[in-house]
Amino acid sequence: VILRNAAAIQAGIGLGSTLATAHSIAVGLNHCNRDAGKEQQRLRFLAEALYRFTSQVSLQLPHSLVLEVSGSLNLFGGLKDLKHQIETLCEFLGHRTLLQKAKTPSAALTLAWSQQRNLADAGLQFTELDSVAQKRFANMGIHTLGPLLALPETELAQRFGPGLLNFLHRLTGRLPDPREGIVPSATFANSLHLLEPINN
Repeated sequence: VILRNAAAIQAGIGLGSTLATAHSIAVGLNHCNRDAGKEQQRLRFLAEALYRFTSQVSLQLPHSLVLEVSGSLNLFGGLKDLKHQIETLCEFLGHRTLLQKAKTPSAALTLAWSQQRNLADAGLQFTELDSVAQKRFANMGIHTLGPLLALPETELAQRFGPGLLNFLHRLTGRLPDPREGIVPSATFANSLHLLEPINN
């Protein structure tokens, strides 16, 4: 189990449970097998739907989108109104959003994934740092970005290499953090998979 609706949560089905366990907890449970390809198609669909708000939309697989909206704020009534319109559209399309704003894509992704307001409070597991670096910092007792950003850069570069500093500088805006934007498809096709047979 990797995703649950409200009824599954209320029934007590935990994330990471096997299907056998989930079915034993909730008799008559309906489940869908994960299809990473369809997830990517859906993310692409959402990216194209959000293209109406900005021409700078980039896919961050497997489950995120980055929108550069500074040029769209006046057109859509400011950040608060734009955020509301994005949330409303995604909800209409059947998706819940975790929106965060930041001056760099890396920072915005980190804040959204960690559901924090400040980078210093974000756990390293919610950053784009590789798992090896995360484990090394965990062994040093560093689990959030705050203590990591406070460490001297010269020593960090000597111990972890220049890639780490590059990441931290992109995260904090000291280096550019460009993302490749989507190009909308020339055609549109869609289908709907129904869980139950339809007779009329």
